[in-house]
Amino acid sequence: MSILANRDTRAVIIGGVAGVNAARRMAQFDFLVNRPLTVRAFIYPPEEGQQKEIYRGGELNNVTVYSSLGKALEENPDINTVLIYIGASRAYQSAKEALDSKGIKLVSMITEGVPEKDAKRLRKYALEKGKILNGPSSIGIMSAGECRLGVIGGEYKNLKLCNLYRPGSFGVITKSGGLSNEAMWLCAQNGDGITSAVAIGGDSYPGTDFVTYLNMFENDPDTKAVVIVGEVGGTLEEEAAEWYGKEIRRIKLIASLGVLPRVDHAAFVPVHEIKRCLRIKRKSGENQA
Repeated sequence: MSILANRDTRAVIIGGVAGVNAARRMAQFDFLVNRPLTVRAFIYPPEEGQQKEIYRGGELNNVTVYSSLGKALEENPDINTVLIYIGASRAYQSAKEALDSKGIKLVSMITEGVPEKDAKRLRKYALEKGKILNGPSSIGIMSAGECRLGVIGGEYKNLKLCNLYRPGSFGVITKSGGLSNEAMWLCAQNGDGITSAVAIGGDSYPGTDFVTYLNMFENDPDTKAVVIVGEVGGTLEEEAAEWYGKEIRRIKLIASLGVLPRVDHAAFVPVHEIKRCLRIKRKSGENQA
């Protein structure tokens, strides 16, 4: 199993060149795991009516560009996910429209620089609608062997090195996009790989917090442990620790790591410690078997 994204996920991308490039990366993963093309449509009014060439292996797919989300959903009723790749000035309205749309369960915002006021309003609105808003500033979501949303996981060779073509038993939650890739690689090299990985974005007010995703992993029987990589600023890490210590949990929390004060953005990760924890977890699993 996985959380958020699976083989039934079908996405529309709101955005221009960056969105098309992301769709091509996603199609590489679709080919790797032998699933239908994830991206079913694009929204970008200046290029309405055009078709973008997206290769899934040697298979050419022409994906239509629409002027509005409503039109795209009308012609592609299987779409259940929206990825937002447009500028910060327009991201709020696009996200709100996506959250209002029937059939949309997940909205992931890659957009950086979204004003804090807008981020707070969107988070509140998503909670009211009972939908998941991931981001802003998120590199994406990965479910090993099932679905890739965004460019999380990096280049094609990295997808294979991280064993992302088949599910493992570790969940990953990070703020930093780059460190989500690092954490997945560590889980593959020192464990059996991941079930799902979520980069929530490094902004002060993410649409969804660590605790929400920890609850999802707790309810996923295939996830045995979760690696969290945090950053300086905010209280999400403390809230996750409080959640974990409140009662006995089924999942193990491998690491919840902050940063050194001198580091500006990405977390400082003592890699040898993560490797040691992962090896202990793998060994204990073998002993139990």
